[in-house]
Amino acid sequence: CTTYDLTVALAPDPCQALPPDAFEPNDDCATATPLVPGNFAGLSAGIADLDHFSLTLAPSEVVSFGVVGLAAGERVHLYAWDPNVACGDPNPTFTSGYAEGPAGGGMYLANTTTTPRTIVVQI
Repeated sequence: CTTYDLTVALAPDPCQALPPDAFEPNDDCATATPLVPGNFAGLSAGIADLDHFSLTLAPSEVVSFGVVGLAAGERVHLYAWDPNVACGDPNPTFTSGYAEGPAGGGMYLANTTTTPRTIVVQI
């Protein structure tokens, strides 16, 4: 048992002023942008503007997603789904990870099936 004080404050979303990036609109599973391996600079995401990407993995192929370039104290979460199984639902995710500035971070995922498998990644 304990006692505590609670403070609640409202503020506008500071990410609403971000300009759209080259992959917009990719705000949900249905509009996920197909990707190929490579580096993609200058992307932006926010509380109300999540980014979704799709990628097809060959059998036994492993993919890694790395996020860098975050300012100190900034943190983004990454989630991966099978787009045919409750895509966007945080409960049945394949895997997840995070990146925190300035160090960065990410996640990886393996296709352990014997057929190609498409995934959707949310940042």
